[in-house]
Amino acid sequence: LWLGYLLLVGLHEMGHAYLSRRMGLRAISIEIHALGGQCRYGGDRITPWQRSVVAWGGVLAQALLLVPALLVSAFVPLPASAFLQELLHALVWTNLSLAAINLLPIPPLDGAAAWRILSLYRERRARRTVRDAREKIEVRPPATGGALELGAVDEAQVRETVRRALAD
Repeated sequence: LWLGYLLLVGLHEMGHAYLSRRMGLRAISIEIHALGGQCRYGGDRITPWQRSVVAWGGVLAQALLLVPALLVSAFVPLPASAFLQELLHALVWTNLSLAAINLLPIPPLDGAAAWRILSLYRERRARRTVRDAREKIEVRPPATGGALELGAVDEAQVRETVRRALAD
């Protein structure tokens, strides 16, 4: 059981280290102790988005181990060895328990940063929508005989749109 626990904690922390590297940060150290572990990472400026993605790394790594462990427990007869039974129990039930506890939205657990990804994703989508809208060109005919109103960023697009509008 302890070997399974150490494997889970080590894999969990390596998941954080892996995603920190994928997010352009440096993995500084991985510490494992009786209550769990900690992956220390850093960078010039860590954004809330990067912190949230890295927080998911541990549970995602655990899930990569959980899937084959569930398949083994479902389709392979229970091993006769008490060691293998305890190891399989740790890789399934301890894994699920640790993931559930770790995703609680309470600092210092990963859930405190991980669940922010939902609001951060909505913010990113809203910013992208605003940016895309600014890139579009809108030509409005004058309301009171004034000049054409343009809402554009790219001058070449403005010229082309104005040319088409005047041709119509």
